[in-house]
Amino acid sequence: MGRSAQHGVLIKHSQVFETIKGVDAVLFDKTGTLTYDVPRVAQVVCAGGHYAEEQIIAYTAAAEQKFSHPIAKAILNRAEELGLALPAQDETRYHVGLGIEVVVDARHVKVGSARYIEQEGIALPPVIAEALQASQDRGHSAILIAIEDEVAGLIELRATVRDEALEVIGSLRKRGIKEIVLISGDHETPTRELASRLKVDRYFGGVMPHDKADYVK
Repeated sequence: MGRSAQHGVLIKHSQVFETIKGVDAVLFDKTGTLTYDVPRVAQVVCAGGHYAEEQIIAYTAAAEQKFSHPIAKAILNRAEELGLALPAQDETRYHVGLGIEVVVDARHVKVGSARYIEQEGIALPPVIAEALQASQDRGHSAILIAIEDEVAGLIELRATVRDEALEVIGSLRKRGIKEIVLISGDHETPTRELASRLKVDRYFGGVMPHDKADYVK
């Protein structure tokens, strides 16, 4: 345990050494593990003429600025690159694994997955539905922003696979790991695409954070 600590690995109980030799399956979470923790904004799709791309980024970044999860960081990074001033926001409500509600610049804003937006009873305009499908077909993920209960736009996010991911998976197989599994809260298509690229044995997409432990069991 002392040697492992010198190499930056902390082990809580010595029993780990007794049980780890019997491990034959490894589950990887996707974001921040097999991919870099912060994705990049690939494109912005506007739902109509009401809000321009920069406005969509500014409103979404304002809604996300209190959070530190990867999607929030990606949007805030893009807003900073564009030199955007963020409008004032308050009254934030967070729906775990789905999205957030917030008042931005005196407007009611909802940011999150398509599942969240649809659960809120907000219809997806055809241009957004098409862009969402195209994004999933490319193996990317996307978040939507609705302002005053109308979809304003879509932000497509592209994950970047860690350089060492394939090497690590290959090393695990050489060490006797029989099954390597990918689990993600992301949609089915980008999860499947990454699983194929990394040659893992199984994958589970669209898993809510509170359900991941059940998949491990």
